Amino acid sequence: LDGAGAWRRLWSITLPQLRRTTGLVAMLQVLASLKVFDQIYILTKGGPGGSTRPVLEYVYDVGFTGYRLGYASAVSYLFFALIVLVSLVQLRLFRRED
Repeated sequence: LDGAGAWRRLWSITLPQLRRTTGLVAMLQVLASLKVFDQIYILTKGGPGGSTRPVLEYVYDVGFTGYRLGYASAVSYLFFALIVLVSLVQLRLFRRED
């Protein structure tokens, strides 16, 4: 700390202390981006050719519009497994050895 410049304090003290918070915020944002449905559905209804169609809109369309509830349920379970996998990978990446 004695004689350390502003950049050295930032890289050696401040950023390592913010690592857990940054990891948590990153994990929550990735999970929130996977759950987006209403904004895209209201604005574009999947966009031109389904280019902005998220997984949850696909499940909604297949299950409630196409009346294929079993298939929509299976896609939902696969989506849940994907979310768990992404959470575990991010947890492992941001894990800190104490």
